[in-house]
Amino acid sequence: MAETVAQIDERLAADETTQLSADENKFADAALAGLTPEQRAQISALDVLLTVRGYQTYNPRLEETNKALKMIADWRDKVEFYTFLKSRLPVDTEFHQFWPEFVYGEDKYGHVVVGMRFEQIDTDSMEKAIHSHAPQEDHSSESSLMLRLQGQKMACLTHFKDKKSKASGTQRYKHIIVADLSGLGMSILGSHKRGIIKAIMDVGANYFPESIWKIFLINAPFVFRAIWAVVKPWIHPITVAKIHVLGGPKDSLKKMVESGIPESSLPSWVGGSHPGTPIINILQDMIKENNSDEALTKKLESAVDLV
Repeated sequence: MAETVAQIDERLAADETTQLSADENKFADAALAGLTPEQRAQISALDVLLTVRGYQTYNPRLEETNKALKMIADWRDKVEFYTFLKSRLPVDTEFHQFWPEFVYGEDKYGHVVVGMRFEQIDTDSMEKAIHSHAPQEDHSSESSLMLRLQGQKMACLTHFKDKKSKASGTQRYKHIIVADLSGLGMSILGSHKRGIIKAIMDVGANYFPESIWKIFLINAPFVFRAIWAVVKPWIHPITVAKIHVLGGPKDSLKKMVESGIPESSLPSWVGGSHPGTPIINILQDMIKENNSDEALTKKLESAVDLV
């Protein structure tokens, strides 16, 4: 008898709490062997786990996993990834203003809910703000300021989930996306705007594998069928299977509650009661905390040197 959706969720949620198996470690060791000594020293065990599991359906798995981890490590070198949570990037306020995302509550398993509303996303103003700082930059370049800003946002979210996992004692590295498609019009089909959105989406898809639990798309407008036809090819089939296209807030709220997300963890614009926290606020707090910790470490090292 085929598994029900609820049974599949239970199984996958249980799998998420585990460390790499002996079989998975073979792929991890092979992928790590392809990195430079400096890259191996910086990449974390969680990074490796996410890559190994994120590429388990690719074929040939060994080759694709090796390529993926090397691609991630090389990208991190190019964008100075390991400074993302230590210092702010230029025009980060404007980037988050024109592409705002909020962290809300958690589902019954402990997956963080991240919400965004497309009517609040203004790619033209975002691009203008970035252009004012880097006028000659190609925004589609993997090391462009726009994509570094998105990478910083994703790094913040990854660290946020990891910190919550350690506090709860249960490993949860996936999150839920709730996206309100109200206001998403035909302009999205224009090649330039489509390219900007695709480039930003690709940061998560390429460099932060195995990070999505489920995606709920609500208030899908009439033109969504055409838009979905454009967006769907950008997304891996495994991710496509996680996407739920829903109707208005009332119907959407019911479906999300049935999937294990309490109303208290959802935003008000879908019928929930969680106020949400802007990701930029979480990011700025992380940067302050990391700098304070680093300053304290230096003071302690200086004190030890004086003894």
